[in-house]
Amino acid sequence: SSNHCPQHLLDDMRFPAMSWLLCHALLASLAAGDGGRARSVFDELWELYEAKNDTMWPPADVGHAGIPPELAGVNPEDLQAVHAATPEAVKKMGMKAKCKLRNSLHGVIEWLASHQMEHMDLRFALMDHAINELGLLKDPRQWVPVFHEGLYGEPWIRRDQVKSRWPALADAVANLEKQLFPIFNHELESNRAAGTLDERPQAAGIYLTGYWTQKFLAAGYPNEPRASAKMVCLDPETFNKSCTALKEFDKAMKAAYKLGLQTTRFSIIHPGTKVTLHTQESNQRLKLHCGIKNPDGLKLRFTDVNLTWQDGVCEVIDDSFEHAIDSTPEQRARTILEVRFWHPDLYASGYAYAMTAQCEGQGVRYRQSSKESAEL
Repeated sequence: SSNHCPQHLLDDMRFPAMSWLLCHALLASLAAGDGGRARSVFDELWELYEAKNDTMWPPADVGHAGIPPELAGVNPEDLQAVHAATPEAVKKMGMKAKCKLRNSLHGVIEWLASHQMEHMDLRFALMDHAINELGLLKDPRQWVPVFHEGLYGEPWIRRDQVKSRWPALADAVANLEKQLFPIFNHELESNRAAGTLDERPQAAGIYLTGYWTQKFLAAGYPNEPRASAKMVCLDPETFNKSCTALKEFDKAMKAAYKLGLQTTRFSIIHPGTKVTLHTQESNQRLKLHCGIKNPDGLKLRFTDVNLTWQDGVCEVIDDSFEHAIDSTPEQRARTILEVRFWHPDLYASGYAYAMTAQCEGQGVRYRQSSKESAEL
């Protein structure tokens, strides 16, 4: 038998869903049938670390593609933490300890995804160990540090699912779609023509080549999932109508689900930009991706589905699932409006993690008689 996935699965992350699932099932069966498989996985991981043969991307700072020196390679302390973890120890862990262990796992998986892409089988085997032995996560595509077990998630939540699960969200999305071109795109292009757009580069670290820029419109409190948190417009004069539209969306979300927006921005992927496989730090939020301009059909690649942004259409995605973008030099710039908002089921779950990816912060309980939050 072999512990490696077939070679055709390793080609540019474009493998079909069934092949990926069959490969994962094969590795799971190997793990179940061989008590030494977990040990051999870590033996191979340590050998990779010692070999120092990572794929090297150009060094980068803010505004340039590549990997900053502090993000290159794997932290051996992360690898050691995951290697040393046992099911018994994980069962006794509190919220912060589990978060830190997931954060270490995230670092190892991200290293494999970005710097050891030919060893995808090790990534699958490591996630199988984390899910089925350690009980840290539930889905091999979702390697987030801050993980709320009670929330529904799919990489691309289709419109019929949104309407059946969260009708108020579906209505708010439909209302926002009507305003994409007459308001958001109009103010975007007006500011661009006037030289007042103030378009900033995306921080380096997840895009390896090309150029990625953004313009933030609104901010909330991304690590403070409290009903009292207020959305703040960042450019209310030059994006006045856009700000009003976002306030309407925020108000509708809070009326239905108690929690509203985190941040909103225009996101522009320029030709030749490769965004490496990655996940968001938490599954407690969702995103709207609203197509403004995608002339050459650039795709957002999840493990088992591809989303092509359509002009004038907003789609709900869960970026806690692994995803990537690969723009060729011939593909013209893609522009979307990206709206980040708290998961509609978060408040109803009764609790949340007010934490960063570095596991700083505490838990929040909802619906207490005397106060809104308490440490978990």
